[in-house]
Amino acid sequence: MAMTAVESPEVSVSGRKCPEARKIPRVSSLVQKVKKLSRQARDYRVIRTASLILAWFCMGLYVTIVGPTMIDLKDRIGVDYEEISRVLVSHTVGYFLATVTCGIFLDFQPKFAYGVLGSAFFLAGVGTAGTPFTTSLGGLGFLQHLAGWGHGFTDAAGTVVCARLWGDKASAPIHAMHAGYPIAAFIVPLIVIPFRLRTAQRQSTVLQPLLSPWKRLGDCLRYSGRTSACP
Repeated sequence: MAMTAVESPEVSVSGRKCPEARKIPRVSSLVQKVKKLSRQARDYRVIRTASLILAWFCMGLYVTIVGPTMIDLKDRIGVDYEEISRVLVSHTVGYFLATVTCGIFLDFQPKFAYGVLGSAFFLAGVGTAGTPFTTSLGGLGFLQHLAGWGHGFTDAAGTVVCARLWGDKASAPIHAMHAGYPIAAFIVPLIVIPFRLRTAQRQSTVLQPLLSPWKRLGDCLRYSGRTSACP
């Protein structure tokens, strides 16, 4: 009877285990968790979440590529910076309208989230693919407005899909999904820089014969006191 009154050293008065009694996970338990990874990787939720991460990566590509290439778009259309900046406004307006519309629609009909994602990719693809070929500011603004609708649809519908897939455990998958966007935003300038350098070299090659007489004239005016300065 005296032994039953003695409290176990691993159990506190409240019935919980003491911190020093908590065991470190054994190697066998870690091996079992590693073996479960292959089965979890085939889980449809993991596959769809990976697809959403890829979708966010692509969204970061077509949204952020407008910034580094804005100088080329400005020169192609023949407008100044004030006018080309309206393109960003049209994209933002499309994004705002799409998120509000899609959010209200999916509150009542969440089962159509995958259909909304499909339409989002179509709109973003049309707006992005047509941007380099437009020759007017209005056409460029319209195409970027379409891309803004695709951006907003992807953002709203993708979040709904991820939340419905994981339920109460959706916090980490949603954060992983949104991590695809900044990764793409980091890569875009690295992709654009070689093309920008080629454009700058081509422009300097074309403009050099036109600027050479003016350069010689400037040298003459700068050294007007020296007759040998003018060839």
